[in-house]
Amino acid sequence: NTGTTPLYLSRDFVGIGTATPHDMLDIESPAGNNASIRLTSPANYDSSIHFGDANDGVPEWYLGTDGNESNRFVLSEGDGSDDASTATDALATNIRLCVKEGGNIGIGTADPGFNLEVEETTAGSTGQIMMDHTDAGNTSSHSKITTRVGGAGGGDPHIGFIINGVDEWCMGIDNSDSDKFKISDGSLIDEFTIYEFDLNQHKDNFDDWNEAFSK
Repeated sequence: NTGTTPLYLSRDFVGIGTATPHDMLDIESPAGNNASIRLTSPANYDSSIHFGDANDGVPEWYLGTDGNESNRFVLSEGDGSDDASTATDALATNIRLCVKEGGNIGIGTADPGFNLEVEETTAGSTGQIMMDHTDAGNTSSHSKITTRVGGAGGGDPHIGFIINGVDEWCMGIDNSDSDKFKISDGSLIDEFTIYEFDLNQHKDNFDDWNEAFSK
């Protein structure tokens, strides 16, 4: 019909706007138009794409908007049951990446309260953010900066500065040692301490900071 985009079938391929589809689904927009796919669901329901394997038990992935949570955009992991209606495969379950309205991004959290929020909920694990320049031909680029949280109790939040194969320093709080602030020559805040500061002893007199450092 006039004004409509034709649909073509070629072997096992489907073409929309093209008579020679090159994949299982090939969409080609008319001249002067953008190509797009639109998924729309009723209020409070999800719009998502399911990426899976034909074999049950293989982890599967869902990408889309969560209609129950202000249409936040999420990437979630299913359990491989190949059924999006089950609790373990719902878009709002096992969220790995989340973008909320307003732009806050969450990794490991479905409700990020900051521009970027990373959360690790597994006991005994160490969360880490890394910026890594790996151009071995340019020594000024071959460096890493990391932030980590690990250790007993509330963890040992610290920042690491690394030159691969050369040296590594870190600075942060040693939770297992009265929450002292330390600078260490290595990747762990509680080993090879170069300087430490005990705020519990000097928090009322900041003129004593120099005396609080030990070498």
